[in-house]
Amino acid sequence: METLIQITDQTLHEDLFLSEREVLQNIQSASLDRIRPDFIYCFGYRLKNGITWSPFGNGKSRQEAAYDLLIVCQNTGNREHEFIDYISAKLHPVQLNVLKHSTASVCAALQTGSYFFKRVVKNGILLFGNCSDDLFAKQSQPMPSAIRGCTFEEHRLKALNFFACSQEMFLKEDYGLSMFMLHQVKERILSGLILAIMGYHTHFHSLNRLVGLCDNFTDAVSSLLVGTSTESHRLFSKLTKAYVNARYETDFAICKSDVSSVQQKIKQLIALATPIATKGNKQ
Repeated sequence: METLIQITDQTLHEDLFLSEREVLQNIQSASLDRIRPDFIYCFGYRLKNGITWSPFGNGKSRQEAAYDLLIVCQNTGNREHEFIDYISAKLHPVQLNVLKHSTASVCAALQTGSYFFKRVVKNGILLFGNCSDDLFAKQSQPMPSAIRGCTFEEHRLKALNFFACSQEMFLKEDYGLSMFMLHQVKERILSGLILAIMGYHTHFHSLNRLVGLCDNFTDAVSSLLVGTSTESHRLFSKLTKAYVNARYETDFAICKSDVSSVQQKIKQLIALATPIATKGNKQ
C-alpha cells in the first residue's frame, strides 16, 4: 500500500500535518477500504484552530474541521453518494466535501483546460498517489479563453424563475412545493458561484455539499444559509429535506412562516452572490 505523500511546500501546511496527520491518514485508509483510487487530492481545509487554506480562496471553519477532497479512480462503479456516506461516517465528526471522478474524465478535463482540475492538480495536496508517475501532469494543457457550459448568469436567471414559481405556490398556500422551489433557487445560485470562482460544474443537489464547496472561497454563504443559531439550523434542515419530502411525503409539514423566512434568506443570497461571482469569474 502506498503511504501518505509529503507535500513539497511543507512550511505552508506544517500546522496541518502536525495537528491533523492522523485525520488525513484515516481519510486515506477509509478510501482504500471501499475503492482503489489512483489519486487523492486535498484542495482545501478549514481547521478548528482557525487555520484555513484553499487554492480557490480563503473561507473559514464552521464547527468542526473540514476537508475538501478530489478522489480519482479507474473504477466508477460505486455510486458516488454511497461512497461519500461511507467515508463520511468513518471520519465523523470531521466534515468531508468529496468529489469523486474517474481517471479518464479528469484527464479529459485537463486536456480541455479545466480551471478547477488544473488548479487542484497543480496546487492541491496530494494525499495518495505517485508523484513520479503523475499522468495528470502530462495531460495538462493551457486553459482556453472560454469554457463551454452554463455560466453564472444563466444559473442566476434560472434561480429567479424558480423564485417566481415559489412565490406563486406560496400565494396558492402550497407551502411544501414553494419550499421545494426555494431549494432549486439555492441550488442554482450556489452552483453558479462554484462555477464562477472554482470553475467546477456541479452535478449534485445536496445543499450541504454545495455550501461546503462555497466555504473554499467565502464564509458569507454558510453564515447566511446555515448560521450558528438553532433557528437557522432548523430552517436549513427544513429546506434540505424539502427536495425529496415536499414531493413524496404526504405528511411533510411546512408552515407559512418557515417559507417566508427562507424566502428572505434567498433574497439576501441572490443579492450577495452576484458581486462574489463577478469578482471571481473563473467560468
